[in-house]
Amino acid sequence: MNSTKGKAIFALIAGFSMLALWCMLYATGQIAELATEPVRIGFHLVSEIATALLLVVSGIALILKKSRAKEIFLLSSGALMYSVLNAAGYYGQQHNTAVVWMFAIIFILAIATHLPLKRGDGKK
Repeated sequence: MNSTKGKAIFALIAGFSMLALWCMLYATGQIAELATEPVRIGFHLVSEIATALLLVVSGIALILKKSRAKEIFLLSSGALMYSVLNAAGYYGQQHNTAVVWMFAIIFILAIATHLPLKRGDGKK
């Protein structure tokens, strides 16, 4: 698998996972902030959904070799890095170490996907 396909797969998995997670949290009533902090969580949900959709779009664009795919991927994975740092803080405050480690791994993977882009994306 070349690095562009790897980036696309990473973006698609991350994007669809984010969408699935928020749908599951909403469907099971696990977003308490909807009642206690509706404005803050509303803005947070918009940013999370926008990040997820950008990841999906960038993954598809990379697979289809669209002209701005790399730029969209950089934007979406940067948004993902912010998102997982923010989420790690939320779960860290709750002393949920396992979830913090999961977000740290996602953050590292997101950084790793950027490295080949800076070196010419593996082209000789």
